Amino acid sequence: MSNPDLSGGHPPSNSDKIQKRVWFLAWPVILSNCSIPLLGMVDAAVVGHMDSAIYLGGVALGALIFDFVYWAVGFLRMGTTGFVAQAFGRRDLEEIKAILIQAMQLALGIALVLWVLAWPIEKFAFFVLQAEAAVEEQARFYYWARILGAPVVLFNYVVMGTLMGMQKPKLTLVLQVLTNGLNIVLDLIFVWIFHWGVEGVAYATVVAQVCSAGLGWWLLQKHCLPQLSLGQLKQKVSGVSWSEMVRVNGHLFVRTTLLMGALAYFTASGAYMGTAILAANAILMNLQYLLSFALDGFAHAAESLVGEGFGKKDLHHVDQTIKWVMIFSGVVAAAFTVLYAVAYPLFLQMMTSLPEVMEVATSHGFWIIVSPLICVWCYGLDGVFIGATQTRAMLWSMVFSAFLYFGLATWATEHWQNHGLWAALMVFYILRLVSLGAFVPKLRQRVVA
Repeated sequence: MSNPDLSGGHPPSNSDKIQKRVWFLAWPVILSNCSIPLLGMVDAAVVGHMDSAIYLGGVALGALIFDFVYWAVGFLRMGTTGFVAQAFGRRDLEEIKAILIQAMQLALGIALVLWVLAWPIEKFAFFVLQAEAAVEEQARFYYWARILGAPVVLFNYVVMGTLMGMQKPKLTLVLQVLTNGLNIVLDLIFVWIFHWGVEGVAYATVVAQVCSAGLGWWLLQKHCLPQLSLGQLKQKVSGVSWSEMVRVNGHLFVRTTLLMGALAYFTASGAYMGTAILAANAILMNLQYLLSFALDGFAHAAESLVGEGFGKKDLHHVDQTIKWVMIFSGVVAAAFTVLYAVAYPLFLQMMTSLPEVMEVATSHGFWIIVSPLICVWCYGLDGVFIGATQTRAMLWSMVFSAFLYFGLATWATEHWQNHGLWAALMVFYILRLVSLGAFVPKLRQRVVA
């Protein structure tokens, strides 16, 4: 059998145009992501000034549970973006609306499951995350307030995925910034004025998410899908087959669960080596997350533009998107490496004054300085494969990388302690790049299949 024609049958997209669109789609996401750590800082500040550390511990513990729960169902945002982006490439608004409705129905179904399983989830979470009784009590208050917001959280995932897939980055910026801004204001009102304590922080988040859902739906109706109505959520629609939607989202769920497991193993291994190492690793990982917030913008641009290229069956469009996403991501990663090399001592002074933690973090600074240039490439490729909805490749790449990482991290930690753990994490990023990159030729063939 001859190889498929990879020309795509379309005139080549202009490289300069793709370059500009990558940047156009990326910068609003980068800006909106800046509000996420700010919100976390305000959450910490409003309870950190109360009369006991148990309140801060309660918020931290409760928020950690929802970080895992909602990260695990983050496939709703990613899967929606990929499907919508491909329909957008075909300029098929009816299909986009049908995909949105299907994703909303799936989101509300999952939210109902979370409500039904709320008690077992709580029991399991606090069995694993054991803490002082007083801290755990506050965390339970936080948990039961936040779980009420599950439907709107997942609803918002679908809204954000649709806006990204339709290449509306400024609307996502407006939605994210206004939501987090409202959350901050409500934090201050509920905790400092109403004196609701930890529950006030949780309810501030829930109310902000409800408002976000309303605003997001209005933005979709006003600027994207004018015939959209809430009544359509009860209808049976056919945007993509349910089997395809379940397949893509199932792959993303397992892949994300494995990624969460790898990061949890990293944290647990650090904790086993002592409190100072655990705290130092947390500081370094915060810097790693700061990098990921910046690079997410280019990953989201890849999701939108690669999906559009798939919808148009335009291989040149896909190739140019991959090229410019990788170039821009590499430039930002290099800038972070320079920033961390120059300002790393300042970052440490801002985040800790404990001598034993400072000593460990200083001796491990090399890893956070080189990490941007190592992890950047797999972030960009994730966006490429999400846009193409080639999620089976993402799943097998993560299976391969995670299980090698678990074995390598165990062995390296025994020989080189925390340096071995960090070396294994860097190898994990490299394994993700190599294993996912091996599927790129097949992805390119499927553009015009």
